[in-house]
Amino acid sequence: MNETINNVWYGNSEMLEQEPFFEGMMVEEKYNGKGYLQYEPLNPVTVDEFRDELDNCVSPRFIEFRDVLNTGIDEGSVLLEGAPGAGKSNICQDLERCSRFIGLPILKISMHINAGTTRHTEETINLVDSYRRLSNAAGRRIFILDNVDYGGYKGSSRTRKNAIEYAEAVLPHLVEAVDDVNLIAIGAAHDEDWRTAKWTWRDPAIDRPARELIEAYRSRYDFQGYMSEESVQELLLHREAHPDQAMSIARSLGKAGLLQFFYANHINPEVYAKDPSEAIARVQTGRQKRYTNAKQARNTDEAEQTKA
Repeated sequence: MNETINNVWYGNSEMLEQEPFFEGMMVEEKYNGKGYLQYEPLNPVTVDEFRDELDNCVSPRFIEFRDVLNTGIDEGSVLLEGAPGAGKSNICQDLERCSRFIGLPILKISMHINAGTTRHTEETINLVDSYRRLSNAAGRRIFILDNVDYGGYKGSSRTRKNAIEYAEAVLPHLVEAVDDVNLIAIGAAHDEDWRTAKWTWRDPAIDRPARELIEAYRSRYDFQGYMSEESVQELLLHREAHPDQAMSIARSLGKAGLLQFFYANHINPEVYAKDPSEAIARVQTGRQKRYTNAKQARNTDEAEQTKA
């Protein structure tokens, strides 16, 4: 067991308890410019065996979990698109854990970390290419890219030089991996509205490769982050809500059809105790404000570029 893995991971406590019993080789690098995890089980299962064993895997937190996974297996690749905070990175985490739980090899790259610097581009390229060779030799395996759209982001500390170098050196290899029929490529990205607000380089050398990676996925999945009532309670308990309060909020969200990661992760239990409707409304307003702020930032950036 790698003691540094997901120390504050919440939800699906049953799977967390199984962590010490995962057998195989695991490498995880969280440093800026890396941001990857690779797991090679001692006794890997086939994709068909993996699918058959899903029902024996501990219950996933997300209702959409099996649908996402089956779409990836059947279509070869699937891109989850959703609003910021919908739980996309969390379902990627669950896919990783379930793969390790059953015994299917997996490589997960978090692009917001991997693309943060170009100091380790050769390492990333070698990692992806060698993983594809293993897949070609030993059978299909899972390849997860989290925050796929970060390839085109400007960000607060990412320079144009860095973004161009990454786009030219790394993104073509990621496109080839997504296209590889021996990989089950599952990606997570923000929806088009959010990407439009964040892709502000207006530089074909960055924008074109970033768009090609998005378009490489054969299918799209509108991810909403629906969870079971039990998983919502567990998340609220992780946020230190009182057990009775966590149960009450989960039931209320269920009745309103809002058993989603975003609401469970952002609702204020203290406000909810006084006025449930107000607590839900604040979450909805907060989400809309994020989009508004992102668009305003884009407009400001474009105005400054025009002046320059």
